[in-house]
This record gives sequence, C-alpha cells and structure tokens, in this order.
Amino acid sequence: VAGELSNRGLGYNSMEWRASETIRMVKEISEDLIIVTNETNAVLYLTGKPSYPLKEVFSDHPAGKFLRFGEGDLEGDIGQKLFRDGRAVLVLFDTIDDQFRELYGERTDERISMLVSGLQRSYRGDDGGIFIYPK
Repeated sequence: VAGELSNRGLGYNSMEWRASETIRMVKEISEDLIIVTNETNAVLYLTGKPSYPLKEVFSDHPAGKFLRFGEGDLEGDIGQKLFRDGRAVLVLFDTIDDQFRELYGERTDERISMLVSGLQRSYRGDDGGIFIYPK
C-alpha cells in the first residue's frame, strides 16, 4: 500500500490530479480573471489560485429552474455576477457529474447541459473545461 501511494498518490496528490490538463490550463489563466469552479480546493492546492465555488454544488436542494451559468441569482451569487460581467471564468472538472448526481439523479446530464448552454468554451480537456460568458 505504501509503495502504491508513493507512486500514484492520494487525493489531490494522485496521478490524475497532478497530470490534469485542466489544472495546467488554470495555471495559465490571467491573474486579472477570477475563477469560479466546482473544485475550489483542488484549484487552490494545485495552482495556488483562490476561486469562488460553483454554489449549486454545495446546495442542499436542486435548482427549481435550469438556467445557464451567469443567468441565475446574480445578487446572491457573486461568482455568477462576476462571470456575467466578464470578470471571471467558469472551470468545470468532470467531477461535476458525481456532484450533481446527488442533487439531480437521472436529470444530471440535462442540468449540466443547460448550465453551459450558449457559453463560450475556451478550453476542453479530458478532465474538464473552461468557459466564458458570451459577449
């Protein structure tokens, strides 16, 4: 077990996180832009960059209406407001599937599809993507 952990790591030290293409791209995001993500701890630990959480991931109840990111609660969700204003990017890791499955069950794919509907994808990787609000 010790040898396996030494080689492959555990948690954010795992090979998957250390070799993440999306993390590599997050490191290149301009310091002028704020990051909103479903993996705030991973982003901070692996890049040193703070980020705002995708609030829906931490919600106790599902959204009543499926809206794309940046068109939801702009007064109560600073991350969405900053994203809508063009001052933030949305970084979604593929862990969003499991995170949303707890809230949406069989409607998870529908929710994720609507979350990013019409957003510009500035990066697509095997483990996530980076989105900006369309101008």
